[in-house]
Parts: sequence; structure tokens; C-alpha cells
Amino acid sequence: MGRIKFILMPEDRPKNAPPAPTAEKKARERSPNYPAIGLRKAMDLIKTFWEHDKRQSVMVARATANMGISPKSSSGPLTISALIKYGLLETEGTGDIRKVKLSEPAINLLNPSFPDREELLKQVALAPAIHAKLWEKFGSDGASDGAIHDFLVFELHFTEQAGKALIEEYFDTIGFAKLIAGDSVKATEEDESKSERVEKSPTGVQKQPPAHPVTPSGKQTPTGPQMTAALRYLPIPLDIGDAPIPVGMSEDDFQLLLDTLNLWKKKIVRTVVKPEIETENFDE
Repeated sequence: MGRIKFILMPEDRPKNAPPAPTAEKKARERSPNYPAIGLRKAMDLIKTFWEHDKRQSVMVARATANMGISPKSSSGPLTISALIKYGLLETEGTGDIRKVKLSEPAINLLNPSFPDREELLKQVALAPAIHAKLWEKFGSDGASDGAIHDFLVFELHFTEQAGKALIEEYFDTIGFAKLIAGDSVKATEEDESKSERVEKSPTGVQKQPPAHPVTPSGKQTPTGPQMTAALRYLPIPLDIGDAPIPVGMSEDDFQLLLDTLNLWKKKIVRTVVKPEIETENFDE
């Protein structure tokens, strides 16, 4: 005689009983990547980074601690990630030996007299991919919180919480950078030149362009370095050609440049051997 199997319906289950297991567990919702902090806060943090470490590379844990973030806090990695998204930090290494340092755009932004600083700030504000996407879609015409919310949640699949946080951070960033209608999302000249340089051969090895452009005759014509909105050079005319000097350096960097030139003078300056002139002695 077979066994009789009893099935408890939900209403028959004891109130304190754990929920019945389901065949499929709902996957945890996760929003696309976006900066955890706005550009206003990011600028304060890179200023603190500069006060502690200047241009030096430091371990991520040290960088976050110097910024006043507890090593055990989950906001540390999120903050570093946001600064990288803005292009304000560069990384070296991976894992436990990962280091970060200020990028050239970050250092330039810290200089109030840097040429085109306002334009550079706008570029940094739109560096995160989600910021560029929102500005491209809503920037020129303006947008309400509701319109951006619906776009983030229903089209890009952000969670309600993440969407709300991003909207607040995004509006604060574009306000801080003073983005206005007409400002467009565009790649900088530096980004374009980088993409042109990354040319792979059939073997997969990256090829670098020649130091100077090659003319049809096969000769190289010397040219100065590429100037961008974030990087300017002052050409110093010399007999052998123009020497480009970066514009916008600090007093410390200028003094370091002078000291370095003096230190390397023997390597830089060509030694000119004067021909000996034969003289005859005439007796009076």
C-alpha cells in the first residue's frame, strides 16, 4: 500500500515557519556603473591628495586614509573608482599593490591660472560614460528629475535608489562645471591622438608612430608636441629649433625644471671644439 503524501498549502503553514524554498532565486538587482560622488566633492578630494602626496603614486589604502575615509569603509573603493571615472586619478598595478596618483588634468585643474581651466572642468564633468549619455540626451534641452528617472530606471535598468543618487550627483556636477546648452560631448584632441597611436600590427604588437612625420621623400620633419585644451606649450626659439615648455606649472615645478636642466647640462649641451689656430713667433 502506497504512502499518502500531504501537501501544506500556504494558508496551512505555521506562522513562524520559514518561507518555502523556490525553484529559482531572484537575482540581486544591480545598477550600471556611475560615479559615487559629484565633481564638486571630487575636486576637494584631489586637493587633499595634492597636499599629502603631490605627484607621487601611493597605495590605494593610504590615498583613501589621507582623504579622511576609513580603510574599512565601503566608500573608499567607490570614491577611488569615481575619481578614476572623472579622469582625475591614474592607477598603477593591481590587487593589494595597486597604487594611484593624480592625473595631469587633475593637476591642471588645481592651478587657478591654468589656461582653458573652465573648458577642462567641463570635459572632466562629462568624462564618466553615464554623464556623457545623460548630457547627450537631455543636456542641450534641459531635463526634469522625472524624465531622467524614467530613462535611468526603465531604459538603463537602474534601481530606484541608485537612480535617485545619480540624479542628485549629476545635477550637482553639471552645475559645478557650469555646463550650458550648446556644450557638446566630444572627444578631446588628446583622446583622438591616443586612439590613433594604438595601432596593432598583425602580430598583435602595438606600433608607435615615428617621432616626426615622414614626408613623401622619406625625410622626417620635426614638429612640436600636440597641444590640447588641457595642455599648452610655450615654444622657446633656439638655433636648433623651438623648445616646447609646458605652460601652467607651479613655482616648485619651475624650479625643479631649472635644477634638472643644470644637472643634465653636460648631456644636453653640445660641446664645441674650437680649432687650434697656429701662430708664428716673430722676433723683433
